[in-house]
Amino acid sequence: FLDAPMNMIPVDPKAYFGNITDVRDTRKSVPMCSTPTMYPSKSDANRAWFKINDVGRDSLPGIEQTWVYLRDILKQHRFDAILGFSQGAAMAEQISAMLERPHLFPIFCENGIAPHPPLDFIACVSGFLIRGPKLSWESDSACKTAIAAPEFGFAMSTPALYVVGQTDIVVPPERSHIFVQHSKFHRVEEHHGGHFIPLKSKWPQFFISFFLNPFSEISSPTPSLSSTPSS
Repeated sequence: FLDAPMNMIPVDPKAYFGNITDVRDTRKSVPMCSTPTMYPSKSDANRAWFKINDVGRDSLPGIEQTWVYLRDILKQHRFDAILGFSQGAAMAEQISAMLERPHLFPIFCENGIAPHPPLDFIACVSGFLIRGPKLSWESDSACKTAIAAPEFGFAMSTPALYVVGQTDIVVPPERSHIFVQHSKFHRVEEHHGGHFIPLKSKWPQFFISFFLNPFSEISSPTPSLSSTPSS
């Protein structure tokens, strides 16, 4: 478990998806787990990996500092996989893309060298594509062609589990399904609910079985819904 570096107050979905006029970085001292642990942080702080401007959506305040934060952690520790929800899922997808193609992401992969080997897999719940921010390295002529490519920012060879909420109004299903067209090895599972990690019924056992043996023959936790097996 790792805490996102930005403290957000108050709790407001708009802070993450389009209106930051009533949200600010809190100056209050809040404990942060910046070293990976076996258990979640006990802090009740509301955190984010980045903010999204509501004017033009052409910048993600704080994201470059977050990349540096994560790069340094990945240099010091080794991980088999990443499980992320919402912004965390978006970050998992982007991190996988950067580890796969380090030469395209100089702020994260110094001198074209990735800080960590490619991941064994990622698990993204209610994820969405980080797309459009004017990051500092986009002025690099060597990256412009790659940035323009439709697959830029997608994890392509890293196996992925995508969990999608059918009634998610924060990240609509079509925004999560966009990853599938570029992923070479993936599984998609849907649940009846909205913007949350499903933990009712058969979902806990599904997650346990998946993490112990990813992409093995594991029954869908919601067989009545559309499910895309490993491909």
